[in-house]
Amino acid sequence: MPELQTVSPQERLQAGPGKVSDDQNAVCPMTRIHRMNLKGPWDYKWLDGPHADGPDAEPQDEPTGSEFLLAHERVRMPSSIQDAWGAVSGLIRFQRRFQTPTNLEEHERVHVAFDGLGGRAAIELNGIGLAALRDMDSSHSFDITDRIEATNVLVVELAWQAAESGHQRGGLWGPVAIEIHTAPDGEVNV
Repeated sequence: MPELQTVSPQERLQAGPGKVSDDQNAVCPMTRIHRMNLKGPWDYKWLDGPHADGPDAEPQDEPTGSEFLLAHERVRMPSSIQDAWGAVSGLIRFQRRFQTPTNLEEHERVHVAFDGLGGRAAIELNGIGLAALRDMDSSHSFDITDRIEATNVLVVELAWQAAESGHQRGGLWGPVAIEIHTAPDGEVNV
């Protein structure tokens, strides 16, 4: 499994092009030099659901019900499950394609970063398991340099239980991004 880096969303935003973390004990200290947000339309498919939770809840799966839902099983990200579908539960698959960044230098690493997620999620890249996450308010970044191809498919299968969540947001409510980092001194890509 790739190394995991955890920082708060505020720390990630404040880091800008400089160091992501000043903690000398960080698992993966790197300098971020570029960030490409994967916002906009993502494909989605309910694998189980959506199931209404609560007496007033009515699941919606039509573009007219939300500014986040788009035609042809697409949803605008980032958005919470509540914003897009209301008070529902179920298992949903989100999918986003992206191209490998070009002109990478040998000391640069490619990461995928998740800045906010509600529920239990299994994440895969190009059909290979990458990580399992659960309800996170902090950011997680995964080094995917050795797994990327010319065209990539990022899949997040997310289980969400609205009745058990209280006031937490569900889904990919924070940005998902591809980031380019410089490797720590002495490390180069092979």
